Amino acid sequence: MYSDQDLREIFAVAPVESGYIEVITLKADWMSKSFYLQNKVTDGVDVVLETGETVTAEYAPMSLGQSSSNDDLNNERTIIFQQVNDLIATEVDKFDPDNDDMPYIQSRVYIYYRDGTVSSLKSPVVTLPVTEVSFNLGAASLTASTSPVNDTATGILYSNKRFPMQKGIS
Repeated sequence: MYSDQDLREIFAVAPVESGYIEVITLKADWMSKSFYLQNKVTDGVDVVLETGETVTAEYAPMSLGQSSSNDDLNNERTIIFQQVNDLIATEVDKFDPDNDDMPYIQSRVYIYYRDGTVSSLKSPVVTLPVTEVSFNLGAASLTASTSPVNDTATGILYSNKRFPMQKGIS
């Protein structure tokens, strides 16, 4: 059996492990600031943006869902924030639907190492407009979505039956 001190030494010299960390940015021209949020590390994490600017991604308990549909070639993210409802609600109170654009989110992926270091940006920045905002007990939910790619071009939804030559890309 290992002593407490033995376990501390084993843990201290263990190989560095890593995991992905997704930083979600919530932005709008009418917001007081851009919010950089992540749900992996309870302390803020400093990350370098594609512009070279270093920002702190604050911890926010949130679930990050993603779905897409081959029928209309869209991409949708649903983000549910817990414990930041007051912060988001305060910002949403500033929104004027007659004059303001909806906010948008940006997603950036980094590698977070157990020693506390963070890699450079490891994915292209994905920007999606927020299409729906809702609040319920203790949580704010944002749905961000691309417009269906084929929706305005022809009005005909894509399907393998209609366009068999496109089977290889779905």
